[in-house]
Parts: sequence; C-alpha cells; structure tokens
Amino acid sequence: MHMKSVFIIFVAVALTLPSYSNTTNSDNVKYYKVIAELLQNGINEALNNNMKECYQYFDEAYAMAETQKLEQLLPILAISHSRLLFIEEKYSDAFIKIEKVSHLIAKQPSTTFAGDYYEILAQCYLEQEKWDLALLNLQKAEEIRIKVEPGKNWRTYNGMAKAYRSIGKDDLADEYSIKASKLSKIQNARRIILDIQNELKFDEQSGTIASLSMQNIKAKAELQKAKFRNILLLTLLVAFVIISILLFYILKQRTLYNKEMAIKNELISKSLGEKEALVQEVHHRVKNNLQIISSLLSLHSRSVHDKITTEALLESQSRVMTMSLIHQNLYKNGPSSRLEVKEYLNNLCRQIFDTYNILGSKIKIHTDIQYGMVDVNLLVPLGLIVNELITNALKYAFEGRDAGFINITLGSVNEIMKLTVKDDGNGYNMEQNEGGFGHKLIDVFARKLEAEVIKKVDHGTSITLIFKHHYFE
Repeated sequence: MHMKSVFIIFVAVALTLPSYSNTTNSDNVKYYKVIAELLQNGINEALNNNMKECYQYFDEAYAMAETQKLEQLLPILAISHSRLLFIEEKYSDAFIKIEKVSHLIAKQPSTTFAGDYYEILAQCYLEQEKWDLALLNLQKAEEIRIKVEPGKNWRTYNGMAKAYRSIGKDDLADEYSIKASKLSKIQNARRIILDIQNELKFDEQSGTIASLSMQNIKAKAELQKAKFRNILLLTLLVAFVIISILLFYILKQRTLYNKEMAIKNELISKSLGEKEALVQEVHHRVKNNLQIISSLLSLHSRSVHDKITTEALLESQSRVMTMSLIHQNLYKNGPSSRLEVKEYLNNLCRQIFDTYNILGSKIKIHTDIQYGMVDVNLLVPLGLIVNELITNALKYAFEGRDAGFINITLGSVNEIMKLTVKDDGNGYNMEQNEGGFGHKLIDVFARKLEAEVIKKVDHGTSITLIFKHHYFE
C-alpha cells in the first residue's frame, strides 16, 4: 500500500469538502458531510487493500454530488478516483473517469483542479504512447500551475521529459528533467522552512512572559532544583519497584513465550514446506502443459507438406520448449527465482539441434558462458533471443554446406554485459529478413532488456547484444 499514500494525501483535500462551497445552505452542508463520510470509508477500504469496495464508495459519492448538482465537487472526486485507478495501473478506467468532468474543467480553467486534470489526462496518454496528446495536455497543466500552483510543475516537467525522451528529443528531455529536479528541490526547501516556522511559532496560550526581578528568578531556580531532586528520588524508588515486578513477570512469561515460539516455528516450517511443494507443482504442471503444446506442434509439422508452414511450426515448437526448459529446471531445483545460465543455454542448444534433427550433422556449436545465476524474469527473454539467433543461423547460414560452427559467448567488459552469437556460414541479407517474425521478436526482447543490438556480416553472421545494466552475478 505504500503507493496509495500518494492517493491518500490527495484525497485528504476532499475531506474538507464544505470549504469549497460558496453557499451556506443547510441541505448542501448535509450532503457535504455524507460525501465526506463516503470518501473516508473508501480511504479505509483502500488502506485495507479492498479496492473493489473503495471504488464503490467513490462512485456513490460522485453520484450523490452529481444528483445534488454540486458541480464544484465533481472535479475533486473524479480526479481523486482517477489517481487511485492510475496507481492501480488501470489506465483505461482512469481515462474514462477523468473525461467525465472535462466540461466542468472548461468552466473553471484556471483552478488548481484544472492543472491536476490536464496532468492526469496527459499521464493516461503517456501510458497509451500518444506522445503529442500527452505533451499538449502537459503544456496546458504547466500554464495553469504557473499561475495558481507553480510548485506542482515538477510533476508536469517529469511527464514532458518522458514524452520528449520517447520521441527521440533527448535535449528537450534533459532540459525538462533538470527543471523538474530544481523545482523538486525548491519544494523540499520550502517544506523545511515551513516546518521551522511551525516549530518557532508563538504559543499565545502559554507564551505570556511575566517581568521578574533577578531575585525572583534566582529563588525560582532554587525551588525548581529542590523539586527536581525530590521528583528524581521518588522516580528512582518507583522505577526500582516497577523493574522488580517486571523482571519477575518477564521470567515467568519467558518459558511460555519460548513454548509458543516453538509451536509457531513448527507451523511456519510446515506452511513453508507446503508452499514450496505447491510452487514446484505449479512449475511441473506448466512444464508438462508446454511440452504437450510442443508435441502437438511437432505432430502438426509432420502432417503438413508446405515448407513455410513446417518451418513456422518448428520455430513455434522451439520457442515453447525454450520456456518449458526454464520451468523444468525450476521444478527440479526447488523453489527459486534464479537459474544457472550456463547449464540452461547448453541444454537449450542441444534442444534446438534435436528439434531440427541436426545432432548427427557436422554443424557444431560452442558456448563460452562466464556467469552463474540469472533471474528467471531475465532468463526468459534471453533464452528466446538465443533461440531465435541459433534458429536463424541453422536456417540461413549453411545452405549448400554440410559443416560449420556456431559460437555463443556471454561475458562482460567494464561491467557492460555482451552476448554474441556468431557463425561461419555464408551470411545472409539482413535487410531482406529484417521484417520476419524472428527478428521482430529479437528486437522486442532486446528493448525489454534495454540492450543494444549490433549485426555484422563478415565471413559469416555475427549478432551482438550489449546490455546497459549489470543484470548478472
């Protein structure tokens, strides 16, 4: 729930709903109170992670405000609700919710809520990768906030930096990143100054100072010392008695506590064992299901006579088995999210050669892997990339040849990871094959790993992926 703290701070504004009204009508005050209670109930449900119930309370509050024609509250409620949906990564729902009050924002275009409206709308467009629309709404938010609430523009500038970075305008992205950083620092400094101001604020109830003579001051100081000594002695006596009682109670409870802890540890160990067995069973079933799919693809490939269809089925079978191999290793090695990359890649190579019936040929494969354990979330895209590269080499590199080699290396230079798959084949026209599904798959997973892809054709084909981050141990 730590992400929802952002939402709770924002919704706290809505709990002071009566302050936004320009009327003293008693009926309106009654509805404000009911709406505030609904929002508080929704917040409580959000804190307990009951998001469905939270949404229901917010919808009920919005419906009441809409029925009673409390238009000044509707933007507050819609913006609060959309922020919650955005935090829950329900971007489409957030977009629908925020769009409901567009006509109300148009009536009050220079308010702090208008700035929030355009910023949230822009964030929705950013998630949809509609960069132009996102920038347009961020610019509107910036213009409004400069007038009414400039401190919030650090969020606006962060959004602009993301949008410009995505469309390749790195200079503008860096400029707005710097603006956001500076504005954030200013806001932090202002917050610290306000804290100091509150700490030094004059207390009118207890801050009246009487004019005392030096004699009175001295007498008062002596009296305070005497009182302090008496209080200290009494405190020490009471503390001694309390400590004695507490020690007796602690010694008595310690035995009971140790017994309870032993029982709880036993239950925890049992529960952990059951969960580990369940995780292994899940991996086992996933592996079996993937192997069934692979077998079906293999049977289908034997029943068709079209070469292109057969190759597509074999490629799909190889991709399925690439993922199946990971779950097979997780099932064998117990509950863990990391696997040995060297063993996995070696098994993957043998599996690909077996799929394409190349094990008895003169085409050899050599691996040089320098790393140990790799997280499964990274191993899946890495394995699929290697599968595509080896498959491409087998399909195109050795046409008209009986022998050849494929070399796979995984290493690092200055903490920059490098994966290279090279063959000594005839080479092939990369531009001609660039639009193939395999190449698209490589590009997709390369972006997922934030890797740079370098392709060369020189006495064979060499494809290298350079990782910008140190993902491996």
